[in-house]
Amino acid sequence: MWAALVGNIFKKVASIDSGTFSADFSEGQVISMIGQDASIFPYMGPFLCIFLAMPCNVVLPSIILTYYLREAFLVGLASCVLVSVLSSWAAAAYKRKVKSKLTVADSRLVLVNETLQGARSIKYCAWEGALEARIKRVRDEEVRLLSWIHLCYALQQGAMAALPLIGIATSLLTHAALGRSLEADIVAMTVAYFDPLTFGFMLWPNCKMQVQMMSAGVTRIERFLLVEEMEEASQPVPEEVEKGIYLDRASFSWNGDKLHLQDVSLTVGSGQLLMVVGPVASGKSTLVSGIFGLVHQVEEGGSCQLKGQPAYVPQNPQVLNASVRENILFGLPFLEERYEEAISACCLDQDLDQFVEGDATEIGEKGITISGGQRARIALARAYYSNADVVVLDDPLSAMDAHIGARVFSACVLALRAQGKAILMTTNQLQLCSSAETRFCKCTSFCYFRAGLVCRNPLACHPQR
Repeated sequence: MWAALVGNIFKKVASIDSGTFSADFSEGQVISMIGQDASIFPYMGPFLCIFLAMPCNVVLPSIILTYYLREAFLVGLASCVLVSVLSSWAAAAYKRKVKSKLTVADSRLVLVNETLQGARSIKYCAWEGALEARIKRVRDEEVRLLSWIHLCYALQQGAMAALPLIGIATSLLTHAALGRSLEADIVAMTVAYFDPLTFGFMLWPNCKMQVQMMSAGVTRIERFLLVEEMEEASQPVPEEVEKGIYLDRASFSWNGDKLHLQDVSLTVGSGQLLMVVGPVASGKSTLVSGIFGLVHQVEEGGSCQLKGQPAYVPQNPQVLNASVRENILFGLPFLEERYEEAISACCLDQDLDQFVEGDATEIGEKGITISGGQRARIALARAYYSNADVVVLDDPLSAMDAHIGARVFSACVLALRAQGKAILMTTNQLQLCSSAETRFCKCTSFCYFRAGLVCRNPLACHPQR
């Protein structure tokens, strides 16, 4: 059950757009759902079985004890009910504190995660004291709530542990107070039958507490799993169509309401290189995200089709906490010739010579031990090595020096085109456009260069210089 639930959470993370995730959730909340909320469910099976057996544990001993102790048993039963009410109150308080603690824990996880991600900048700017104080305030509140949680838990468990003794003592004392003799068989029978009877009273608050914990977790997980998923951005492409990217009047939106890119029409076939050029925040990355289904495609916004195995290099490439070679292979089998081609095409030869252990050098988490340009070239080498049919590059040269970027563009990007790959590349470096079919992408319109001509409307194809 736990594995299935965690698997669904991971699948949901991959199926909602990044705008919705950033606005409504955080990485800390997802970690909390997996580590705390989902871990409760495996323990509910045993509690359910015991709960179903509870009527037998309560009814049969009650009949026998009523027959032998009469009014005295009712007094003992009333004392058990009072203790159970106290235990239920402690369980309710436990639920409230757990819910508050989960909220505070989410805040702490988010804050700690942000601190770890920006550890280098924090050191440079000497912000350790301020961030430590923020984390300490949140942690102190979490510790306070944990103290209340453990107090409520101890009160509930202590009351349940004392329940059989309280029931037996009050029943026997009442029996003696009514002038009846405490014979050995009466005492033995009372002790023997009160134990299964009080087990039902002990079970109910425990089950209630577990159900309340599960309820809080279910509410959080349900809210996350019911978030609207994005539809598949790429529709099926007929077999006779060659591998590539095909957009026909496609429109994309980050939040599903406002159009951030509209009426986009383009075709990138095998052996073609399409350069999408525009200023910052003009919609280049939105186009790339739309192709891969990371943003909403408006239903009436035409079609978006991608055929073939894709490779994607984002602006901020993801690198593993592993060696350079493992980051380039990315799980694929090692082919020495292709690997050497990727290293050479992305100008990583000199970098590997400078590393003490060559391509066996550990990069570190999120590439903390290498520069931004090296991280971008490793991501490009990964795309080159994958031998994918369609390659999408989101401004990969922005982190590189001008001369390195020019060499990488010539040796890697143009080489991929020569190998028959369909390549779409976003950039704001106009000097590269002489080697590609070029289009301009703006927020409210979609203009493009083609063979040295600019068309304001790609559908009408009205050219002007």
